[in-house]
Amino acid sequence: MWKHGTLDANFAETFTKIMHSSIFPAAISAIDSGIFANTTHLLDIGGGSGCFSEYFINCYPESRATIFELPTVCNILENNIKNENINIYSGNFFNDNFPEDFDGILLSNILHDWDLEYVKVLLKKCFIALPNNGKIFIHEMLLDENRCSPITATAFNLLMYVNHGSQQVTKSQLFNILEFIGFKNCNYVKTHYYYSLIVAQK
Repeated sequence: MWKHGTLDANFAETFTKIMHSSIFPAAISAIDSGIFANTTHLLDIGGGSGCFSEYFINCYPESRATIFELPTVCNILENNIKNENINIYSGNFFNDNFPEDFDGILLSNILHDWDLEYVKVLLKKCFIALPNNGKIFIHEMLLDENRCSPITATAFNLLMYVNHGSQQVTKSQLFNILEFIGFKNCNYVKTHYYYSLIVAQK
C-alpha cells in the first residue's frame, strides 16, 4: 500500500498518530543537535505528521520546510499544519517528481521500509534532485556492524523483514551506498538513544 499509495483514510490517520508519538522525541533530539543549522529549505520525504518539519521551523524560523507525502496523508496535514513556512506536497516519492528549490533532504524512518534495491533507487533520486553542496539527512535506528545489536534495532530489523521483506541497515552499508551514488563527506552522529543521523553532501 505504501508503494502504490493506496492508504485508507482511517488507517492513514491512525498510523500517522502512532508514528508521531514514536518519532517526535527523536526528532527533537536530531534538530537540537545543530546538524540542520545551515539548511534553508528542508524537503521532508514521507514526513508523516510533520513533527520533524514543525520542530525544524520552530528552531530555525527563517527557514522553510516542505513535507512530501501521499495524498491521503496530505489531507490530514492540511488540517493540522498551520505554519506558513511549511508547505505540503502531495505525491509518491518513487514515481513523482520532487518539488524544487531546497538544499536539504530528510529521510526519517523511511529506508527501513524497503529492500536495498529500492533504497538505492530512492537515494539516487535524492542525489539527482539535490543542488550541488546540498545535503541528505538519514534518520534511522542503525544496526551495529555485527547486525546483532543494539537489541531495539535488532528486534525492529526482524519486524521489518517479516512484515515487508526489508531491513534496518548499518552505518557502513549506508556509507557505501551513498558514496557509490556520488555523495561525499559522509558523517554519522548518534542523536537519541538508538536513533542516529547519517549526513552526506552532493
